[in-house]
Amino acid sequence: MHCWWVNGRLAVDYDLPRPRPRARLEDETRSSDAMTLQSSSRAQDDKKVAELPEGYQEVPEADRKKAAVFFNHARAAANTGNYDYAIELFMQGLALDPDDTEAHQSLRELSIKRKINGGKDLGMLAKMKLKAPSKDDKQNMLNAERLLAHDPGNTDLMESVMTSALKAGYYDTALWMGPILDKAIEDSGKPDFKKYIVLRDTYERLKEYKRAVDACQKAAALRPDDM
Repeated sequence: MHCWWVNGRLAVDYDLPRPRPRARLEDETRSSDAMTLQSSSRAQDDKKVAELPEGYQEVPEADRKKAAVFFNHARAAANTGNYDYAIELFMQGLALDPDDTEAHQSLRELSIKRKINGGKDLGMLAKMKLKAPSKDDKQNMLNAERLLAHDPGNTDLMESVMTSALKAGYYDTALWMGPILDKAIEDSGKPDFKKYIVLRDTYERLKEYKRAVDACQKAAALRPDDM
């Protein structure tokens, strides 16, 4: 997606695939019709796979059930004010089910409560260890979220959670974090061009074009000559 200003208005190029020639489409349609009866038995089996976005990582049901146990205990611990233990339980659950957005949201809410109640950030050595890059995108996401749970206003960590989730194929998590990052940038009073570009690219990858255009507009308003 590209954005630029034309006569005071924002123009957007989505880089969508070009349509195929009509003659080729007709040939493909005839070929497809001839194969319909032969492929009907496979259609149902392939349906679920076709509906999933490319690169999407589906969490096995068994792992979801195991993670739910951790999440339930985490919420119980948070309700008693035992925030640090609740964070640990949430992180253990998210290691099993990294794309449970309700768990992500519950963890975020308790991290804010913890901060309001005087909860401290992690120590320097712990942060250095968690910030060390890994080849495992899922682990990078979990590390960033653990850091964020102790420093919930850090937009760099929000960006890291979102981009790592996208790379790992946990698209629901990336879409959950996007609006949180967007609002945090606005609330900071310091609009960040680079983060808006990251938001634009993330939303475009996930085919959330309306949100991508919104991020593009915010970036273009800051640095129109760079779009």
